[in-house]
Amino acid sequence: MVFSSNFFLFGFLPVLLALLLLCPAKFRNIFILAASLLFYAAGSGVLLWILVFSIVWNYFIAQSLAHRQSRLMLAVGVMANLSLLAWFKYANFFSQEISSA
Repeated sequence: MVFSSNFFLFGFLPVLLALLLLCPAKFRNIFILAASLLFYAAGSGVLLWILVFSIVWNYFIAQSLAHRQSRLMLAVGVMANLSLLAWFKYANFFSQEISSA
């Protein structure tokens, strides 16, 4: 599902916004997280585990930084996210370039 699709604009988004207004303020973040995962699963459900892993990883890194602010933990968190991005965005490109050379 893409943001400009008719289903998203006239189906998913209005229902999501209506439910968000009905949702108690205490649970809005959890509701938005669940809706985001549902949206992502509709587009590419096979890779949903990567997003869930990244969310959980970032949650624990943030909790660690809240208790003791460590530049090492911040660097580990940023490097983990950049590594995931680099792998899933550029691994296919580099493997094709190496195999064609």
